[in-house]
Amino acid sequence: MTPAEQLAKDKGPRRPPSEPARTKQFSCKIREKRNALNLSLRDVGAATGVSANSLLLIEQGYGPTLKTALHLARFFGVSVEELWEPLEQ
Repeated sequence: MTPAEQLAKDKGPRRPPSEPARTKQFSCKIREKRNALNLSLRDVGAATGVSANSLLLIEQGYGPTLKTALHLARFFGVSVEELWEPLEQ
């Protein structure tokens, strides 16, 4: 199955939104939180129901669906808004 077919199947990440800087912030925060807990993409995927492939694409800068963002926020114990807030310098 190609990555595009996998995304269509599990309704994973969409193309980056018109605000790529915000998507990058989201991507960085997801990666930071996952790494801080020493979890693999598969670990997070199993706990959230989001495929490891979708998580990888999100961490590479593709925007998640609202449903996916909610699953990730709940898993990491933060609000969706917090995941989209600007990175601290």
